[in-house]
Amino acid sequence: PLGAPLDSMATGEDVGVSKVFAELLSTEKTYVDDLRVLCDSFLAPVRSSGLITKEQETTIFSNCQTLQRINEELLRALELSEAENADHCECTAAAFATLSPYLRAYSTYCANFVQATELLEFLRHRNQALDALLKGAEAEAGQTTGSMLIKPVQRLCKYPLLLRDLVAKLPDGPQREAISHALDDIRTVAEQVNERVRDAEGRARLLALAEMLDRQDLVVPARSLLSEVDLEAQQLGGSARGSMGNRGEHRLWLCSDVVLLGKRARGHHSHSHSHSAHTRNTPPKASAPCFGLVAMAPLTKAALESVSVSTSGHTVLRLVTSDVKEHMLWIKDAEVAASLLTDFSKAMAQKKAVVARLELNKTMSSEIDSSTVLTPRAGRSRVWRGLGRVAALFGADAQTAP
Repeated sequence: PLGAPLDSMATGEDVGVSKVFAELLSTEKTYVDDLRVLCDSFLAPVRSSGLITKEQETTIFSNCQTLQRINEELLRALELSEAENADHCECTAAAFATLSPYLRAYSTYCANFVQATELLEFLRHRNQALDALLKGAEAEAGQTTGSMLIKPVQRLCKYPLLLRDLVAKLPDGPQREAISHALDDIRTVAEQVNERVRDAEGRARLLALAEMLDRQDLVVPARSLLSEVDLEAQQLGGSARGSMGNRGEHRLWLCSDVVLLGKRARGHHSHSHSHSAHTRNTPPKASAPCFGLVAMAPLTKAALESVSVSTSGHTVLRLVTSDVKEHMLWIKDAEVAASLLTDFSKAMAQKKAVVARLELNKTMSSEIDSSTVLTPRAGRSRVWRGLGRVAALFGADAQTAP
C-alpha cells in the first residue's frame, strides 16, 4: 500500500485531497452516464432509423461506443477507492496506469469532432425527419446533440487538471509520486491526442488550399498545412521595372514539407467546381478568394529570415526559394511574424530529421549485398551475413549464423 486511507487523516491538507478525489469520482460517474445517453438515446435511434448512411453515422458519432466501454472500466477502477480501508491514491494511480493507453482512442474522436458538427448541422437542415428524431432525443435528454457530442473532448481536458490539483495538495512521499506518474501518463495521452487533432485540421486546411489554388497535386500523404499568413510581398530582382517588383497583397502557406507564396488575383472568384463536388454526405464549403501561386519550394531548399522593422511598423522578412526567387515580406502584426518564423524553424528541423532517417535507411540498405540472387545453398549464409552488418550499424553484436 502507498499509505493509509485518507479518511484516517485529519489535517486540512488531507481534507483538500479528499475533495479532489470526490470530484474526480463524481464527475466520472456523470460523464459515463452522459456517454450512455449519447450512445443509447442519440446514436442508437439514428442508426435504427436508416435516415443517414453508415459513413455519415461514423463521421458524426465516431467511436463514442468505444469510449463508453473504456470509461466504464475506468470508473469501476476508481470506485475501488470507495471500499473500506482502500487507499485513494493507490487506486487512482493504478486506474490511470492501466487505462491511460486506451485513452488514446480519444484521438480519433477529437480529430473528427469539427467535421462531425459541420456534417450534423448540414444534415439537419436537409433532412427534416432526422432533425425531428434528434429534437425528440434532445427533449428526453435535456441537452442538445452538439452539447452531448462535445463532452468527450471536454472530459479528456479535465483529467490533467484534476490530477495536477491532486499532486499540488499531496505532501512529498509515495502517494504524491504515484499520482505524479499518473499525471505524466495522462499528459502524454493528451499531447498525442492534440497532435492528432492538429494533423487532422492541417490536412483539412490543405484540401481547402489545393481547391483554392486549383492544385490537387498539393495533397500528398503526410503533408499538412501548419499556418497561413496574409501579408504584402515584393519580388527582388528580375523585374522589368528594375530590381524590385510590385508590392502587393499575398498569402504565405507553410506546410510540413513545403512553403508556398500566392498573389491575390484581382477580379477572380473561386472556381465553380468548388461546389459541384458536394454531395449529401458532406456539407458545402465556404468560398475562398482566388490566389495565383508565385513561389513554391521544399523546406529543405528554402529560407525565411527576419530583416528589419519598417517605418510603418511592419516586420520585414526575406523569403528565398529553390527557384532562386527572393521576396521581401511585410507583416503588420509583429506577433504573427514571430510565430511564422518559429513555425518555419520547427518545420525545417522536423523535415531535416525525416531526411536524416531516410539517409540512414538508405545507408543500411546499401550495406546489405542484395545484388546476387540467393540460391537455396548459398542464400542462408548470405542472409545471416547481411543481418550481421545491419546489427553492426546499430552497435550491436552480429548474430552468428547457426
